[in-house]
Amino acid sequence: LAGAAFAQLPTPVGAVFNDCTDCPDMVVIPAGEVEMGATADDLAIISPQQAALEQPRHKVTLHSFAMGRSAVTRAQFSRGTT
Repeated sequence: LAGAAFAQLPTPVGAVFNDCTDCPDMVVIPAGEVEMGATADDLAIISPQQAALEQPRHKVTLHSFAMGRSAVTRAQFSRGTT
């Protein structure tokens, strides 16, 4: 979502909404942090090539966002209601 639609997102985590009658359901995902990259234990069991792609391990901060509750069907996509 962008602009005004994003500003009107429901704030409760897990809230379900949609932008129109034919639009797919969206779910509010909370803001948070996640560690990305391989742990020391992971590095011991993956290939050197994969290890190079998984380093350095770092913290990523996510803002709250909305995600589709289910996959978009071909019918929804062809109607342009995605």
